[in-house]
Amino acid sequence: MKDNLPILEVKALGGFSMRYGEKTISIGSGKSTKAVKLLQILVCSEGRTVSRERLLDMLYGNEDITDAANNLRVTTFRLKKMLVTAGLPQYDYIQIKSGMYSFAAPMEVVLDADGFVSLCDQADETENAEEKIDLLKKACQLYGGDYLPDFICDGVVLAKNSNYKEKYTNALNTLCELLMDRGEYETAIEVCEPACRMYPFDEWQAIQIDCLMRMKKYDEALKEYENTAKMFVDELGVYPSERMMKLFEQMNGRMNFKTQSLPEMEKKGTPASPATARASRVLPVPGGPTSSRPFGIDAPASVVVLMERSMFSPFPYSASAVVSVAASELVMDWSFEVTKLFMPHVSSGSTSSALL
Repeated sequence: MKDNLPILEVKALGGFSMRYGEKTISIGSGKSTKAVKLLQILVCSEGRTVSRERLLDMLYGNEDITDAANNLRVTTFRLKKMLVTAGLPQYDYIQIKSGMYSFAAPMEVVLDADGFVSLCDQADETENAEEKIDLLKKACQLYGGDYLPDFICDGVVLAKNSNYKEKYTNALNTLCELLMDRGEYETAIEVCEPACRMYPFDEWQAIQIDCLMRMKKYDEALKEYENTAKMFVDELGVYPSERMMKLFEQMNGRMNFKTQSLPEMEKKGTPASPATARASRVLPVPGGPTSSRPFGIDAPASVVVLMERSMFSPFPYSASAVVSVAASELVMDWSFEVTKLFMPHVSSGSTSSALL
């Protein structure tokens, strides 16, 4: 019978939805209803079978319901009718036996998470670069975000979500490396766009900035860096990672702009470029100058503050905050205030060692 019916496609990455052939299956009036949640659990569970105890815990664990078991029976009955009403063929989709609830279907059921893992595994196995790129592109396109977000606090779901996210991170990193090695920078920027939207603090913008710099689009790279740095400061109160800061330094050099040279530029009456003016506002130093003039004119020659990176960043840098000051004219009182701001446990007697 399955050979004669369309496939039931189930999306669990980045939200839950179902599609039967060309028809979208809508269950209930809202995604948070108990019936929809019951469907999500059953369809996405291993073997599509779950114990009654597990269902009661996932659906009613935090609620004060007198008779949760009876409520589950009513919800199960309603879900069976809703599936047929939504457009699926007549069938006993929810089956109960010896305290185990199962989702059964007369058609083939395909879960996007399973397809995503399969594509990642195939990409790992092949040695052919073209085939690997094609498989990784398909895998990254199929990944739509967090697995079953309605149950993200559940331990089992959280573990699966972490596994899928790690696979996505590895797949996208590998894909970008392959594309950049071939000089396909525009494509690398494009495949990073969904990741930047789903996980804006994972610093996928660094790859986009790197690609823009390799294409010598320094103004666009600097603008992307500025937007990313501002987002980190506004939303998290921290600066981007060491990798992003290094990219910023590279942009400075390739745009013939050095912080140390700004006083000389001003003396000669040379106006700062728009890019230089923007750069002066990207990384304000806490406790330092607040002037909107390009950083370096009134401040010590070189002050670099490397802030703690996002704990979910895909790049392998230390999560420790590092404060490095390389300026002989830096006054100790000001440096100690900076140290206290980022390392509150440091005493005045250990200031100089903390700044090394």
